[in-house]
Amino acid sequence: MPQPTDTAKLMFELINYSRYYQYPNLDFIAQRLDLSKQQLQRRLYRFGWTFTDTTNYVLCNIAIKYMQRGLQIAEIAANLSYKNVQSFNKAFQRNRGVTPIQYQQRLLEKQ
Repeated sequence: MPQPTDTAKLMFELINYSRYYQYPNLDFIAQRLDLSKQQLQRRLYRFGWTFTDTTNYVLCNIAIKYMQRGLQIAEIAANLSYKNVQSFNKAFQRNRGVTPIQYQQRLLEKQ
């Protein structure tokens, strides 16, 4: 478990944890930290982060682990609590600059 002072690890763990209950959202994470939404946003902003960017970054990293295990894109999107594959594709492409399928193909080429 991360130390309370390690904000990056704490956010990673909370976002990862929250996806088992629903798509990670600001309300859910703020409640777990006993903060208001505004307080959480201000704390993230101090690091130059936004909640959306942080969430997308964490979920994309988890998606890559799933890709390495050979899961299909639709399965990955569902495991990450995206409502549909298109939402996952857009978020992944914004974060990584390529679609999940392109990224997965590159992983296969490296093997």
